[in-house]
Amino acid sequence: MTGFELRAIIGRDDFNSTALKAALSAYKGPRTKIHELLRKEVLIPLKKGFYVFGPKYRKGPLIRESIAMQLYGPSAISMEYALAHYGLIPERVHAVTCVTPKRDKKFNTAVGVFIFRRLAQPKYNVALKIADFGNEANVMIATPTKALCDQILLGCRARFNQPSEVNAYLSEDLRLDVSAFRRVMNKRELRSIVSAYGNHRVRALAEYLERPS
Repeated sequence: MTGFELRAIIGRDDFNSTALKAALSAYKGPRTKIHELLRKEVLIPLKKGFYVFGPKYRKGPLIRESIAMQLYGPSAISMEYALAHYGLIPERVHAVTCVTPKRDKKFNTAVGVFIFRRLAQPKYNVALKIADFGNEANVMIATPTKALCDQILLGCRARFNQPSEVNAYLSEDLRLDVSAFRRVMNKRELRSIVSAYGNHRVRALAEYLERPS
């Protein structure tokens, strides 16, 4: 069986070991065939039991957001990667950043870096939505409001004792387009997040954002 034939049977570019073994069920020794496919780089392992096809055999670009959900779940795209996805920060973020109710985890893979930060379940559940990233890849992602709050909670060390500290982090460190963010910010959602998170920095962020601009 060629790599192209295997791709046609499996029907997608990322898949788990169950789908792979089913596609190779005609072989008496599927493990031997899998080792051969790995050696020839028809298959690229991202973690134990989860693969993508090599570039030559893919139908299109890999959807890393969808891959993140399969690498470690439950999880949702959030923090800097989500803010960049929404066009709220100028830099391209290379690592896919996610939140999860499970423990912190980082995957350095052949298709990129995936970082998962722990949020306790009540915090994780707030302000998530499903977004279509193409090719029927429906991915859980934080809303813009949650993505920023998660960044402040998990990725910021500033004290936020003064509004000037909040402003400096947003405009200088994160380079957030604050005006654009205020236009997409959901105030009711922000207050729900403040209540659920119970964090000084997130509360200071909300007070700063709700001031007249």
